[in-house]
Amino acid sequence: MRSEVTTQQQLTRLGITFVIFVVSSIYYYYRDEAQAESLNALFNDTVFGIPDVSTKLSFYSETHELLTIKVTATGLPEPAREYKPHLLAFICSQSSLKAILRAGKPIHFDMSAPDRVEGSHVNLRIDASRCHYSD
Repeated sequence: MRSEVTTQQQLTRLGITFVIFVVSSIYYYYRDEAQAESLNALFNDTVFGIPDVSTKLSFYSETHELLTIKVTATGLPEPAREYKPHLLAFICSQSSLKAILRAGKPIHFDMSAPDRVEGSHVNLRIDASRCHYSD
């Protein structure tokens, strides 16, 4: 009788572990989907207020040391480097990114403009001091 109880206990523990795994997997999947949606809403076609200029979030990665954001822009009338001040202002003004910068994590922002023959790329490394936060 003792071995039946032990086997039943083992099966119960295995079942509980499996249920916890499935529930946590579902939670993390939907959390990541919600984060992806909010990031896409933040960057897709919102970076510039220029007619016929489209922006699309192409990569996002957050580690303990750095946040990396890559955006693809199409339809820019000027070389990408001309938009550095605008990009810096955009990143510094976003409340979610502002919190990350104030926590001491820098942001590596990379924008490519594949439809431009010249001036198709710009990189920015942004930290809180570069945003000149006054409050």
